[in-house]
Amino acid sequence: MRDLARRHGPVMMLHIGEVATVVLSSREAARHRVRDPAAEPHHKRNHQRWPGHRLRRLRSPRAGFNPADLLWPSSRLARWISSAERRAEEARKTVFRTLDDIIKDQIERLESGAGAGEAEVLLKIQRDGQLRIPLHMDVIKGVIFDIFAAGSETAATVFEWVMAELMRNPKAMQRAVAEVRSVFSACGTIPEHALKYLPLVIRETLRLHPPLPLLVPREAREPCRVLGYDVLPGAMVVVNVWALGCDERYWPGDPEEFRPERFEGSEVDFKDADFELLPFGAGRRICPGVMFGLANVELSLASLLFHFDWEPPNVADPTQFDMTKAFDVTMRRKFSLLLELRHLKRH
Repeated sequence: MRDLARRHGPVMMLHIGEVATVVLSSREAARHRVRDPAAEPHHKRNHQRWPGHRLRRLRSPRAGFNPADLLWPSSRLARWISSAERRAEEARKTVFRTLDDIIKDQIERLESGAGAGEAEVLLKIQRDGQLRIPLHMDVIKGVIFDIFAAGSETAATVFEWVMAELMRNPKAMQRAVAEVRSVFSACGTIPEHALKYLPLVIRETLRLHPPLPLLVPREAREPCRVLGYDVLPGAMVVVNVWALGCDERYWPGDPEEFRPERFEGSEVDFKDADFELLPFGAGRRICPGVMFGLANVELSLASLLFHFDWEPPNVADPTQFDMTKAFDVTMRRKFSLLLELRHLKRH
C-alpha cells in the first residue's frame, strides 16, 4: 500500500472484494479522517463491542480477522464458510463469564462501602442513572475489557519489538541500560519522568512497528472530501500508520533506521497534534489503554534491563537479528523472541 501511495498519491481508492476502500497515507489526510464526524466504525458489528477478537488465542493469521466481514459483508455464504465469527463469539462468552465474576465482586465491594476499584466509576454511573442512554452491563464489560486488553496485549507486542530492536542496536542497548542502572542506583526506584532515553526507545519502536499498521477501519456515513477527493457514503476508510512512520517527508534521513535520538528535543509524541505518529490512533477514538500500555512497557523494560544482561542466542552479527513480521490482529514478530540472559548479583 505504501508503494501504491507513492505512485498514486496519499488518497487512493482500492476495491477489495465488494468493499470500496479509501487508503490514507499522509498526515494531512489522516488529520481529516480522525477528526471527521462523518465517519463511524466500519460494519455494524463494531457497535456490539465484541472483544473476543483481541484474545491471544485468536491471533493466528487464520483467526486474526474475518475476511468475509471485510471483503464480502453481504454474502451469507462467505460468513458461513468462515469460522472466525463463531470462534469470536465463543471467546466473547468466555471473557464475559470471567468479567461477570469480577464485576459481581466489585458490586459487593461498592455496596459495602469498600470501593470497587477500576469499575467503580462505571458502576456508580449505571446505578445513578444520570445518562440519557442506559448504561447496560455489556457496555461496562466491553469498556473494562478494552482498557485492559488494549493495555496488555498491545504492550506485550510492543515489548517484544523493543527488545528485538535493542538486540540489533548494541549502542542503543548500552545507553538504555546505563541510564536505567544509574537512576536505580541513585534513587532505588524509578521516579516519574526520571528516564529520558528509554521513552525515546519505546517511541522509536512504535514508529517502526505500530501494533496496528492500519488503524481500525471507519465508514463514511455521508459524502465528504479528503484533500480534494470525493469519498462516497459506505466507503471503508483506513489510515496506513506504518507508511506514515516510514515516510521520509516526516522522518528525514533513513526513516527505516532505528534511531531513538531522532526524538531528542522533538515535541512529536502520541497526541493527535502530530499525525505522522499514530500508533494508537487519535482524537476521541484514541486507544483507551494507551497510557496503561506505555507504563507497562516502560516499567517492565526498565526492570529487566536493570536486573539482567541480555544477548541474542547464536547470532554473530546483531544486524542480522531476525525481524520478520507477521500480520493479523496486531503486527507482531513472526517468530518468538528468544534471548539469553545473565542475572546480575547486587549487594
